[in-house]
Amino acid sequence: MAMAYPAVLSVVQEEWGLSSTAAGSISSAYQIGTAVAQRITGELSFAAARSGGYLDRNSTSQLLVIGDEEYAAGLRRLEVEQPVLRTDLRLHATTGWT
Repeated sequence: MAMAYPAVLSVVQEEWGLSSTAAGSISSAYQIGTAVAQRITGELSFAAARSGGYLDRNSTSQLLVIGDEEYAAGLRRLEVEQPVLRTDLRLHATTGWT
């Protein structure tokens, strides 16, 4: 997807730390485009995730923010449900040209 740089200038000016002078000097010269540069998908059974250590409390910081009782209750529920764990990660790249 491509778009005119001036159209996104108001959105990115603060994020990029551009002064009004700097933004104004380049606003008419550039085009900018963003696209999915890489897509990572995956699928893992609950049993494989558990035996691989992915569900251990020490394997990810997200599991450390819940209490021990909540963690144990969640594991019990997942043992019954046996879900398939899926990921769909999309990495975007943005480029500009004149």
